[in-house]
Amino acid sequence: MRLQVDREHGRVRTDRLGKPNLEMVVLPRPEKLDPSVVTGQADPVQGWVAADGEDLPAPVVFLRARRRLPFRFGTALIPYDTGNSAGVSCRVLASSAASVAVEILFRTGPCDTVLFRASPRGRERRAGLDTDAEVAVVREGGRRPSALRVGGSFLRWKGRPLLPASDEACAEA
Repeated sequence: MRLQVDREHGRVRTDRLGKPNLEMVVLPRPEKLDPSVVTGQADPVQGWVAADGEDLPAPVVFLRARRRLPFRFGTALIPYDTGNSAGVSCRVLASSAASVAVEILFRTGPCDTVLFRASPRGRERRAGLDTDAEVAVVREGGRRPSALRVGGSFLRWKGRPLLPASDEACAEA
């Protein structure tokens, strides 16, 4: 499988003609990280996969950065069917030691707001999300927003409850 490295936008994508592909979007800003690909390297051993008792070269993505610690980054893996890119734009909405909120805007219309929390206790109010969940996602773009939370007991979007306080972790508002 071939991989394309787009250093300007901080992305790496598969390059399979006529087949579904996958794009890795790097957050925060791409100028903070330098993506590269290694395939079939002997020293140090990198970029191999074992198949049917044989070692075959396989691409591995590396992200390099020279930053002061602590340094946080994330990746979004976006599948897409056609074209040479998933066509999404991503940006960090808010970031702190306790959480990060990210917006993923798809060219087809939906917009996801995703909140990741570093601390399992307390609650976070960031970028319109108010929750005690470890991860919360709100998708807008249809008639009504849809939501998902991992852990926690509630999720509010722009002041409106989307998920009830229960064990139910996925719902439509």
